[in-house]
Amino acid sequence: MLDDLDKSIEALLRNRGGIGQDIEIAFDQPNREWASRLSRPTLNLFAFDIRENQKLRQMDREIAKNGTSGKITLPPRRVDVAYVVTSWTRKIEDEHRLLWRALSTLKRTLYLDPAAC
Repeated sequence: MLDDLDKSIEALLRNRGGIGQDIEIAFDQPNREWASRLSRPTLNLFAFDIRENQKLRQMDREIAKNGTSGKITLPPRRVDVAYVVTSWTRKIEDEHRLLWRALSTLKRTLYLDPAAC
């Protein structure tokens, strides 16, 4: 599930944010070892907090009857994923431009629709 979310966010940033293939988009923990391997400008989105959204939790079960049998299904769980977004370039001005482009794209997006990304 998280891999699909990461791919959708990457597609959103590339398609709507204008972040080209010359900029790497990563989802790794930004530690020293990782940073030492960077060779080109990088936008990193690290998922640091994942938890169920209990405010949106629904407990209503759906019952689908089919003749003499039936099926009970639970509604899907809603999960909040919080990311730390960082940019990595040689010049601080480039880092700020890249970070601003990513954040403005994410801010304009109220929800992710994988089909639209």
